[in-house]
Amino acid sequence: DMLYLPPHYAHNGIAEDDCMTYSIGFRTPAYNELAEQFLVYLQDRIAVDGMYADPDLKTQKHPSEISAAMLRRVEQAINQVRWDKEDIANFLGCYLSEPKPHIFFAAPNRPLSLAKFRQAIQKHGAVLNLKSQMLCHAGWIFMNGEAYRPGKRDYPLLRALADERESPALKDCSVETVELLYQWYLDGYIPPGHL
Repeated sequence: DMLYLPPHYAHNGIAEDDCMTYSIGFRTPAYNELAEQFLVYLQDRIAVDGMYADPDLKTQKHPSEISAAMLRRVEQAINQVRWDKEDIANFLGCYLSEPKPHIFFAAPNRPLSLAKFRQAIQKHGAVLNLKSQMLCHAGWIFMNGEAYRPGKRDYPLLRALADERESPALKDCSVETVELLYQWYLDGYIPPGHL
């Protein structure tokens, strides 16, 4: 049996006979957490040119006082940090698909060669590992915290894999997408048993 309880409903289940019970919680992030993680995401993608300099520095009555001139210079530098909707979408794709710290992927013990892998997906398609998280947005694919921009021809194939978590025979993939799928296979994102 399964019981869904909407958010903010307390519960205390009591088993009436021998059984196993599981409680699975779905945690939504607070906006503050999203903002913090977006700033972490931006730190590797921002570029503010120049070095702080104050050649016109004047002696101050209070040496410990942060001067108005310094505040203006730093404000001008920080105001150079910009982002747009694509940055936010890419952040969300990476953030929401990032595996939790306790999730690990196992590489295949005896991996197929790239040529054998290509033949296998052309014949059998591919299935995502149950632990894999794959999302899409506006031509971008997000797999387990990483962003990829496939060609326009391949995006619908990968989006179908993300939507259905499996795809039929992949005969029309570009060389680049076959190589991407192969890397996912080596990383354990596509289990070898389905190939």
